[in-house]
Amino acid sequence: MRSIGCFFLCMFGLTMLTACERRNDPVPTTNISEPAATQTAILPTTMPVLPAAISIDQQIYEFPPASVLLINRDDQIIAQLSTDDPPQATQDDYAGNSFYLEMPLDVTGNTLGDAQWQYKTADMEREEGITGIFLNGRKKVLQPFDVRVGFNSSSSPMLVLINGTFLLFDNQDAQAPVQKVSITGQFPARVHVQSSARPATAR
Repeated sequence: MRSIGCFFLCMFGLTMLTACERRNDPVPTTNISEPAATQTAILPTTMPVLPAAISIDQQIYEFPPASVLLINRDDQIIAQLSTDDPPQATQDDYAGNSFYLEMPLDVTGNTLGDAQWQYKTADMEREEGITGIFLNGRKKVLQPFDVRVGFNSSSSPMLVLINGTFLLFDNQDAQAPVQKVSITGQFPARVHVQSSARPATAR
């Protein structure tokens, strides 16, 4: 699809151009539409990425800084939104919060500001996997139910906008009923761009 190809070329091109300008180097002449191998680039920034904060049923929860990895997978732009968790996050006694959402984007233009992710399901059953919001280590898991995620910029860090409804599961009480909780949040995220071996061609 033309929009997907243009989107990825614009995002990856912005990465290369900005990096060269910051180093006062010439812009590379390599044709970025045909990279030799998979590459991951970070949109340069001098601004520190602050911790994320999300309101869950009107209570604010803090999270580690967030990042977004953009991937071109089979002519589909995937945004992996995640927290930059500390090394101790893998330990059983970790009490921090984290999130990971893999989001196939609806692309209507050439920038992240033109893309969004909408997800809705009628299924209230627990799904096994790593997608969701995790509180107090993994003692509580929030699973997407009716959610929208958008972006207000294509620079890095950018502002992630999330709102909707998640399903809350309590891993410490298997008998606890599932709860619907309201989620809202606006937080910065560093942008990473991963180019595939050969991006989507225009059709």
